[in-house]
Amino acid sequence: MDTAKKLYVSSLSRIVLGFIQMGVAFFMMPFVLGKLGDEWYGIWVLVGSIGSYYFLMDLGLSSAVSRYVAYHLAQEEHDAANTVINTSLVIYSVLAVGVLAIAGGVALGAGLFIQDPGKLQIVREVLLISGLTLTLEFPFKAFVGIVQAKIRYDLLTVSHLTTLIMSTAAIYICLEHGFGIRALAWIAFVTTLISNVLFFLIARHLFRRMRVRLAFFSRGRVRELFGYSLWSYMIHIADLLRNRIDSFVIAAFLSPVYVTHYFIGARLVEYFSNMLSRATNMVTPVFTSYHAHQDFEQIRTKLLLLNRINVVLGVFGAGMIIVFGGIFIKLWMGSSYVDAYPVLVVLVVALTINFIMNPAVNVLYAISRHRYLAWASLAEGVANLVLSLLLTPRLGIIGCAIGTAIPLFINRLFVIPPYVCRQINLSVFRFYSDLLPATAFAAIYVLIASQTFDAVGLLPSYHGIVLSSLASCPLYIAIVVFLIFNRQERKLLFSFLPERVRVGCRLG
Repeated sequence: MDTAKKLYVSSLSRIVLGFIQMGVAFFMMPFVLGKLGDEWYGIWVLVGSIGSYYFLMDLGLSSAVSRYVAYHLAQEEHDAANTVINTSLVIYSVLAVGVLAIAGGVALGAGLFIQDPGKLQIVREVLLISGLTLTLEFPFKAFVGIVQAKIRYDLLTVSHLTTLIMSTAAIYICLEHGFGIRALAWIAFVTTLISNVLFFLIARHLFRRMRVRLAFFSRGRVRELFGYSLWSYMIHIADLLRNRIDSFVIAAFLSPVYVTHYFIGARLVEYFSNMLSRATNMVTPVFTSYHAHQDFEQIRTKLLLLNRINVVLGVFGAGMIIVFGGIFIKLWMGSSYVDAYPVLVVLVVALTINFIMNPAVNVLYAISRHRYLAWASLAEGVANLVLSLLLTPRLGIIGCAIGTAIPLFINRLFVIPPYVCRQINLSVFRFYSDLLPATAFAAIYVLIASQTFDAVGLLPSYHGIVLSSLASCPLYIAIVVFLIFNRQERKLLFSFLPERVRVGCRLG
């Protein structure tokens, strides 16, 4: 299977999985919230946010492992790839012990934010289970680079779909029988363990010359991996400040109930952002391969193309979210949660800009120039925290969203792109000017579509939202393909499609 076919199959499979996950969330989130209540659901969100901070113990190694494994496999240096894998496996095994120790400490300190003794015991148990889940997951992170280098996310999709079905069924049964968040924690533990085993089997299948042996451990590789991962670690800290600190700020200044309200808007945006990323955010190994062969012309060409693809997808999708978001939240969660809509609008604009600039970030990782990105992202994270602390007491949950959006907007739109352009010898003017036609067309099209929906009297129902969204897509796609992309780019895009689809397009 060539690279174009792998990208198409991986992208399609990730998108399908994303739709399934959103469908599951659509039905399960109101169900879980109804069974747990606002307070317990807010506590469950906080526990999840705490769990995400355990990944700080990753120390940025996953990006280093992915980069070096992809680099060595592109050069067909199998022993070198095995050295990276086994060295990181030893490191992750040591770090896993640290994760478990920290989880124990967090569980003991849970009394600082949970006063009720009955609830405190439950929260402590859930925190310990969550920590154990991540402890067992850490060693498997050593194999992450194989799937990315081989661009076989379709195989991962099968694994994720299997565990998604298992966990969803288990959650429904347990909550129906009156179990609480302890049951949710144990379900996460079991399904994550199964997912990790499946992940290892997929990695071994893709890299048949992989060997798990202590003889491949290299102290020199430890220094090399940490030399790369230091800056990835800073970026990860910044991402946590941007994506996970909001819940704690809202809980501190308001209450866990408001965490639930904020989370509804943020969750919808997160699903949208993840869906977009599933479609295109798997090109770091491709850029790494180009860099391994010093082909900067291909890096420049593919960067501009991916930028426009992301604009076409991102601006249109964000526009539809803004148009239908308020109606959807009322239908989905009820009128009492309409305060989540302004949060949704602010965050979807910010994260769409982040998505559009993802290819530029991928380039920095691929050419090992992510040190600048680390400092810029850390400054963004600190600014996010400061603004959220200042605005949340004054404006409520919308203030927290604004505190997240402003630094992200400045960093991703005006700070990172010029640096990327200098690294690959690309004109800054060309970078920005290449984005403008696609951005303008997508925004105008969404505005016209919105006015059309109002004129025909859009029914406030799920069917009305789905039918209106689907009806607006064909014309948009048809115009975009020929207006935004040149003949060579259209040929490349069509090459991703199956042969039967390409023949049908030519006949049409």
